Amino acid sequence: MANIKRKVPVWAIILYTITGLILLAGIALVIFSIINSATLLPYKRQNILEYFSDENSYYTVEGTVGERSVGILSDGAYPLTLMLEDVTSDEEGIQESGRVTFTIPAETYSSLAENGFFDALQVGTSVEFYMAWNVWGNVEIAAFTEVSVDGTSYSDGAAAKAALQDWIQTDLN
Repeated sequence: MANIKRKVPVWAIILYTITGLILLAGIALVIFSIINSATLLPYKRQNILEYFSDENSYYTVEGTVGERSVGILSDGAYPLTLMLEDVTSDEEGIQESGRVTFTIPAETYSSLAENGFFDALQVGTSVEFYMAWNVWGNVEIAAFTEVSVDGTSYSDGAAAKAALQDWIQTDLN
């Protein structure tokens, strides 16, 4: 018998090529999703910076401290977790009570500590924050630029905002 050369039909070549491209795109999408969730990509960092730079992102929240705890320094910031009761706000959808964990850049934390903020912030005191909060994938940030306890201000808004922006650009992971 003679060797007969089989010719692959053009439609099969096109079908195999399209299938291969779809598989490669799927693999690339999975790899990008893993990288995007594991790291803070530059576009996400820029979006976070723009959000916290926009004055329209901020609102006032007032309440009574029910519980409080300050965590340890991690990635250039301290977590301040508060359980607030009797909450009022100029932002819609804020609940009457709830737990919030603020991200306080180290520079702002030092300034607040020097001014006696953490000594004044006790259970039962009235606290007012000028704050912004948002979530970007697995990154959740609640930050304040101004804060007062029982009517005494403990934060310079401009300095706190500058420290927050610097933290976003350099330390946020």
